[in-house]
Amino acid sequence: MSTLALVPPRATGAIETYEWKDGRTVTFRGRVRFKGGRYRIDFGTNHEGWNIDRAQVELDNILRQCERGTWAPPEQAPTPAPAAPEDETLHL
Repeated sequence: MSTLALVPPRATGAIETYEWKDGRTVTFRGRVRFKGGRYRIDFGTNHEGWNIDRAQVELDNILRQCERGTWAPPEQAPTPAPAAPEDETLHL
């Protein structure tokens, strides 16, 4: 009888690019599958100095962190509640 160690699947990733309607701007993103979840990380635009090579380096760094167990998925920013106008009053 052999015993198999349960090893979680390796983290995988890919680079996505999104071309804006202006025809000049490109957004670079990383897609990461880690511990059963799918995450999309926006790196930046070509105007901010991002290109496919830089995005690949960043994605490789994230995947190495996943293998070490030190990467934490980005938290979703909570959507702020709409503020009531200051001149609005409540009458009982």
